[in-house]
Amino acid sequence: MSYIPKSKIIVKIAQFSDIEENFFSKSSPNKAYTGPYIETSDGRYFIGTNFTNNGGELFKKLNISANFGTGEDFDTYLNLRPTPYNFLNKIKPIPAIKKIPTEKDYERGYYKRYFSSRVNQQFGYKEISFKTYNSINQQQGEYDHHLHDVGLINWAIKGNVYKINQLTLIEKEKSFPNISYLFPILNEFQRPDLQVQTDLTTEGEELYYADGTEYIGSYHIHPTEGPMEGAKHILTSHSKLYYSDNLPIPARDTSIDEEYKQYLEEEKKKANRIRKNNIINRPTATRDQTRTTPSRTNTSPSTTTPSRGNTSSPVGGSGY
Repeated sequence: MSYIPKSKIIVKIAQFSDIEENFFSKSSPNKAYTGPYIETSDGRYFIGTNFTNNGGELFKKLNISANFGTGEDFDTYLNLRPTPYNFLNKIKPIPAIKKIPTEKDYERGYYKRYFSSRVNQQFGYKEISFKTYNSINQQQGEYDHHLHDVGLINWAIKGNVYKINQLTLIEKEKSFPNISYLFPILNEFQRPDLQVQTDLTTEGEELYYADGTEYIGSYHIHPTEGPMEGAKHILTSHSKLYYSDNLPIPARDTSIDEEYKQYLEEEKKKANRIRKNNIINRPTATRDQTRTTPSRTNTSPSTTTPSRGNTSSPVGGSGY
């Protein structure tokens, strides 16, 4: 048996379940397996905890009652059309993996990546292994080939990978719409290249300045900065370029907010000035009344009342 690194092996414990899928061995296909088992990165299962000395491969059989139901109607359907039930009862869920390129792939500059597409889902894509791809493609009955299509792409890992992989995905979109969502990182698995790629040309719809303006003309690819304007790298300042899928997100424009805030301040000051002017110029009833109405003490003629001691005689006279 071929060697598998420990990093690609997970040891788990299997327990019987009435609801979830159970494990079965080829030697005991009708008895659910319980105990320790190994799960590999490619979706296979083995008895035990040591891959090199495992007790045999396990497989999953779907629980009938949980997936198909029971009852008289179910039994009638099963008797009339046993083939779909028998097929769906033995298929396995498609395992998703991310294939990593080998040293030979890096020497070649590209490698094949395989994927499955669920026919009734717009974004039902999974990256799969070649073994899974081959099983579905040849309709071996291990996976539901009625529900899934499969495909492959040549993924560039050397050279101008952004442009190569973008063109590859654009072409593949014709037969597998939205496949680009499965491979969003155009330079995935590319090793850093210390050499500057020079004398490259774009005719448009490929590279952009940071503000989104399209760039057309000669460019080069710096090993750390990425695409930059100009056929060759120079020491003087020159702009960095971006592919459409990695344009920087522009900072939020607060100029409108500042202008609106300033407008509100001016309106507030204007309103305060108007209010003050209204208060100053507003006629006051109390003031007008004070100017035109005599005071209460002047409403009747004033009289002189002689003091008590002068009541009996005129001033300066004698009573005798």
